[in-house]
Amino acid sequence: MWGYRSSRTLAVGAAVAAFGLLCVLPFGYMLAQLITSGASVAPLILEARQRVLLSNTAVLGVGTAVLATLIGAPLGLVLARVLCWRRGLGRIRGLPAKSSVQRQSTESGISSRLCGGSCATSADAS
Repeated sequence: MWGYRSSRTLAVGAAVAAFGLLCVLPFGYMLAQLITSGASVAPLILEARQRVLLSNTAVLGVGTAVLATLIGAPLGLVLARVLCWRRGLGRIRGLPAKSSVQRQSTESGISSRLCGGSCATSADAS
């Protein structure tokens, strides 16, 4: 679960701050400038060049979103459901490697299952 000191909390906070700084703040500034200057919006909407630029932007945005979905959805499904050799190499992980205690407990659990619980391991000896 997420906690106050979780790395996910830091990552989500950084993403929200970047979104606000790079997306919301410029839009708010432009909107404030439009309101305070008293300029009319009609020339922006009615000029043919502005409509063409707006339609090009919309087509580019929609095309990018569709292409990213067409590539990302099947890839995400495959990486989540299919067992691949060395699948972990393709992931970006912020987790440390297994500690020696975890490694020993995993090894002793495997050896006890293989031996039927009758063989001694180094963890049992100590």
